[in-house]
Amino acid sequence: MKLFILAFISINCSCILAADHFYQELLKNELAAQTQRVTYLYEYTPQSSKEKRTIDFPDYSQEELHRFLNNQFGTFYDGHHPLIDEYIAFFSAQPSVNLRVLFGLFAKIQKESPHLTQGKYPWMHYLYLSRINLMPKEGDKNDYFSVGMNPLIAANYGIEMTDFIDDRIAFTELFTASTNYLHALEVKFNQATAQLGALILGAASLRKAILKSESANSYWELYPLLNHEERDFYPAMLAAAFVWSKRNDWGVKGYEFQSKWNLSQVVSPDTLHFQQLTHVLSLEEKTFQLVNARYYNNIVLPGHPLYIPADKQQHFALLRDSMYSFNRNSLLPRKSDSCYVFYRTESGEYFRDLTYWFGPSLDEIKQLNGFTSNTLPKRWDVFFKVPCSDSSFFAEFENMSSDQKDAAARGEKITRDEPVQEELREQKPAEKPSGKKITYTVKSGDTLWDIGQKYKVKDAHLMKWNNIGTTIQPGQKLIIYLP
Repeated sequence: MKLFILAFISINCSCILAADHFYQELLKNELAAQTQRVTYLYEYTPQSSKEKRTIDFPDYSQEELHRFLNNQFGTFYDGHHPLIDEYIAFFSAQPSVNLRVLFGLFAKIQKESPHLTQGKYPWMHYLYLSRINLMPKEGDKNDYFSVGMNPLIAANYGIEMTDFIDDRIAFTELFTASTNYLHALEVKFNQATAQLGALILGAASLRKAILKSESANSYWELYPLLNHEERDFYPAMLAAAFVWSKRNDWGVKGYEFQSKWNLSQVVSPDTLHFQQLTHVLSLEEKTFQLVNARYYNNIVLPGHPLYIPADKQQHFALLRDSMYSFNRNSLLPRKSDSCYVFYRTESGEYFRDLTYWFGPSLDEIKQLNGFTSNTLPKRWDVFFKVPCSDSSFFAEFENMSSDQKDAAARGEKITRDEPVQEELREQKPAEKPSGKKITYTVKSGDTLWDIGQKYKVKDAHLMKWNNIGTTIQPGQKLIIYLP
C-alpha cells in the first residue's frame, strides 16, 4: 500500500506529514527481534513454506473500520485518519511468521490474564499489542517500547524502576499502574486522546503541543506539534486493534507457545550476578535473562525473587557457596556487593545521627524503611544497605556508646579494650517469634509497611522471619507471627 501524504495547517505553521518512518522502522525491527527472543523461552512450531501468504489481505471499508474503532475505544477514538490505514498496511505487510508470533504472545497473555480486557479502559490491552510490549526488552530500560512513566510516577503506582530493577515487564502490575495513572490524567487534560498521549509520550510533551495551538481539539490536530519520536503510537494502536480483530477472517493465527522451563521461585540469599547462577546451575544464559528480565542489568540483590527451572531448585539451595564465589571479583565490584544491617534506635537519637554514623541521606533512610515522619521512632529496627565488606563493622554499632559510634564514623579505630565513655546500652535479648503463626499471600500494591500495620508487627520483623529484603511480589507467601 502506498504511503498517504497528509497536509496539516495550524495557526503557527503549515506542515506536510506522513507516518513517522523512524517509528515504523523501530516496530519492524522489534517484531523481528521479538520473534528471535521467543525461541529462548517457548517451544512452538515454526511456519512451513505452505503457510506463507502470497496474496494481500482482503480489503475493508472505512465504515467497517470506523464502526469497530468507535465501539472499541469510545471517546479515545478521535475519528478516522489515513495514518490508521497506513499502519494497518504496515502490520499486515510484515512477514507472517513475525505477526503470528505477536498474535500468539498476545493470545497467551489474554488467556493467563483475562482481566486485561476488563476494567475502566478495556481497550488498554491493545496498547501492549501495538507497542510490542509483550516481551521483556533487553538492554536500555528506557527503550522506545516501554510505557513512558518516569521512576517517580511509576513508584506511586506500584512499578519499581531503579538501577537494578525495572518492573515495567510485569504485565499485571503494568496494566494496573497504567490504568490508575491514566485515570489521574483525566483531571489534567480535557480530551481523552490527550490523556492517552500524556500516558505514553509524557505529560510535558502533550502540554507543550497544546500550548502551541489555541484550537486543537483532537490528537490529529496535535500530531504535527508533537516533537516526539513516538507520536505514531496512537494510529499504530488503533491499526493493531483492527488487524487483531480481523485475524480469523484474514487467516492470521497466532502460534501456541509452551514454556521451555517449568518455573519455581527462589529468593536470592546475597547479591548475585546472573553469570554466577547460570554457570553453577548449568542454565542457558539467554533464557535465564529473559525469565528474570526485571533485573535488567543482570544483578539481583539479597532477598529478591528469582525464577529458575523447578528441577534446579534443590541445586540452588545446595550450591549457594559455589554461586557466591564464582568469578565474584570481576562480576561484582565491591561497590555493588551489598548487605543489609539492622540497628535498633534509642531515646535521644535523631536521623542526623544515623546519617552521620551509617552514611545514607535522610531521604534514603526514610525511603528504605518506609518512614513518613521526620521523627525517629524510639526502640525501632532501622535497616541500612552497606557494602558486605563493611557489614561486620556496622553491625558492631549496636554495642557501641554514642562517643564510640562518633569516633568510628570519623574513621578512628575502636577496640574492645577501649574505655567506654558512657554505659553500653543494655543488650537486648534475642527475639523469638511468639504468637500464632499465619501465612499471608502478598497482593498487588502491598508493601511490607502496609502488611506490618495490618497485623501490628514491624516490617523489620517480617524481613527477618522470611529472610527477605524490602521488595515483595504479588503471590509471594509471607510467614507472620501475630503479637
